[in-house]
Amino acid sequence: MGNARRILHWLGTSGRRVAAETVRSQDLSALACIVMATNDRERLLKLAEGGDAQAQLELARCFDFDEPKDPEQAMNWYGKAAEQGLADAQSAFGECLRDGVGTPADSAAAVPWFEKAAKQGDVDAQVSLGYALFNGDGVAEDQDAALRWYRTAAEQGDMDAQYNIAQMYRQGSGVELSIEDAVRWYKLAASDGHVPSMHWLARIYGADGDYPLDMEKALEWLERAAEGGDAECQCSLGVHYHNGEGVPRDREKSVGLYRAAAEQGNDWAQYFLGLCYWEGEGVPANRKTARAWLRKAADQGIEEAASYLE
Repeated sequence: MGNARRILHWLGTSGRRVAAETVRSQDLSALACIVMATNDRERLLKLAEGGDAQAQLELARCFDFDEPKDPEQAMNWYGKAAEQGLADAQSAFGECLRDGVGTPADSAAAVPWFEKAAKQGDVDAQVSLGYALFNGDGVAEDQDAALRWYRTAAEQGDMDAQYNIAQMYRQGSGVELSIEDAVRWYKLAASDGHVPSMHWLARIYGADGDYPLDMEKALEWLERAAEGGDAECQCSLGVHYHNGEGVPRDREKSVGLYRAAAEQGNDWAQYFLGLCYWEGEGVPANRKTARAWLRKAADQGIEEAASYLE
């Protein structure tokens, strides 16, 4: 595994950075593991300065993720390890170039490093290269090539690649639109805990757009996505429990779901939670608390909330 600054389609984010502790490579030397565990950067620095590529990579990760951070040093040591051919380092170096970590952002300069790492089998780089090709980010747009790289990563079990393929089929982007194929890829990713895939399965089975309704499956995926922290699904599931749609009516449970989503900034959840406090549904009535949540919703553009504040 690499650093895994990953970009997923249609998530509304320019990238995803994951704490280094959760993505450390499994191929570290014993000495590097000891050094990492004791946070002894000086000893790691000696190894890196002596040309040890793995030490250079781990030193870069220390500067990238551990306090005190130093993005420029991270970029420097990723680059040295990348030049020696380490796929993890090449992928991370490309991510730094793309995201502007320790250097001005330069997607065009990032792409060759993603390609080097992808050809060595680095899954993170395969997804990053697929994204660049799909969007024409630093390279000429080529959705056929993007799909090939996504498939290469997906066949290795990468959830993000599986999700991106599903998105392509759902949108008919670069492939013929096929909800059946989209569902198949979403389920592959969701089976490994990929929450955005659960989100879309809930929407598809919940008759979002022109999809036929399957309430049982919609509720199953709403529950799973809500448990995974998806705010929109928490809010939607809250509505089901509030109204008793497909589930027994449970206003207290709906309040808990609204609150979980509202605390993540979901506008409609803030509105519904405010209404629950206003009317005393599932929670003791409290107009002051109600107005606080309704104000948050109104500030995000929920016009219905504003009428309670006049």
